[in-house]
Amino acid sequence: MTAPIDVSVAKLRKQIRASAEKIKASILAHIERETDPVNQNAEVSMALLDLALDRYVELHGEPDARRLVDSAFKRAVARWKSGMN
Repeated sequence: MTAPIDVSVAKLRKQIRASAEKIKASILAHIERETDPVNQNAEVSMALLDLALDRYVELHGEPDARRLVDSAFKRAVARWKSGMN
């Protein structure tokens, strides 16, 4: 039997993932409108990564940010391997 706290945590994680996907779609739409995908690909990638890391370190500190990077990288590799990129 699933404990009520487990159900609440799972529900919260699902909401966070859905919200993150909505934000990513909005950012991607802006990038596609405002940048040249051929000539600015590296710049866009660097800017997004820098912004994310700066914000996370500012909010949570360096040790927690390192864990974030590790887990985000693992998720990205898993998506890439499964063809979901």
